[in-house]
Amino acid sequence: MEEAVEIAKLRLFLALVASAENVDQLEPLPNIDFSLLAGNSLVGLTRVEGAQFESHFQQRQSSKTPGIQKQLFHQVAHETQGNLFRKSYQELLLEKNRLIDNYRHASLYADDLTALRHEIEAKKKEAGYALDEILLEQFQELGIKHEQATWNTAKNEPGKPIKRPLTLKDIAKLSPFHWGYEFDEILHKRGGFDAIITNPPWEIFKPNGKEFFEEHSELVSKKKMTIKEFEKEQAKLLKDEEIRTAWLEYLSSFPHLSGYFRNSSQYKNQISIVHGKKIGSDINYYKLFVELCFNLLRPGGRCGMVCSGGITSDLGAKQLREILFSKSEVDSLFGFSNERYIFEGVHHSQKLCILVFEKGGETHYFPAA
Repeated sequence: MEEAVEIAKLRLFLALVASAENVDQLEPLPNIDFSLLAGNSLVGLTRVEGAQFESHFQQRQSSKTPGIQKQLFHQVAHETQGNLFRKSYQELLLEKNRLIDNYRHASLYADDLTALRHEIEAKKKEAGYALDEILLEQFQELGIKHEQATWNTAKNEPGKPIKRPLTLKDIAKLSPFHWGYEFDEILHKRGGFDAIITNPPWEIFKPNGKEFFEEHSELVSKKKMTIKEFEKEQAKLLKDEEIRTAWLEYLSSFPHLSGYFRNSSQYKNQISIVHGKKIGSDINYYKLFVELCFNLLRPGGRCGMVCSGGITSDLGAKQLREILFSKSEVDSLFGFSNERYIFEGVHHSQKLCILVFEKGGETHYFPAA
């Protein structure tokens, strides 16, 4: 993810250079370090409640204060609302946004700019702990636990997973992206983004053995390989303790996140209702991103995306289609296959779709092909 952000910065710089006809027209690239951000787009808080954040933030500050100082902290915090530790969420946001604005418009020496960037990163990191704690609470309220994959050495096969409560460390491993904090002015003051352009992954969210083991075997990395050949090579690789441990950790990263995608109110339209019954289906990234984009848009905001063709035909996407038709205006819906290899590395028969919609209103008609 970090690499993608750096590539985006480079492409913006090249576009800036290409737009200039001569050297005099070249302008310095703006400070965009806090405009292009990396993180797990699908996991995080899209809205942040001030009171809840302040509670977690103050608890964290208090826990960092040892012994007698901690007692004094509680006493002073109780006696005065102006205590530094009792800054409101809005005050913390204003401080963060002010520093970022200074950074974007800075014309200081490199050392000063670096110090300012470090100060911003430190404040965001401290806030991130409180935000992750709120997210952890959401997981816990949904009854989601961590399921550690195990190995039965006697039978030389996977064993029964061990369940345990999730920890803050588990949440941090997900690299959550807290939209409500990072883009608070857009989401809270303006109600959402004006426009979203995206090309989300089209894969199903589940363990992919071939994808994992191809990093450990040249044989697996070959495209032509029968299921029996793969299973034989996989069994051989799992005899290596280091590879087996990595495989179990990989498997352990799916169950709790799957529980979040299936039960979080943020993704309440991933399960379709047909004739009063829930229709279960695999968790697909494109479906998650369609709903996320809808949630992040302001009323009247527009989204354009390249997604799986399943949005038009999958039974599991029925609920999403109802949102698109009853709570937004679909501008266009074009399906195609990758026969001309527009997307390299994607199978030629992969069904794709270009979807454009505006949040709000309802759809009466739209061009399609």
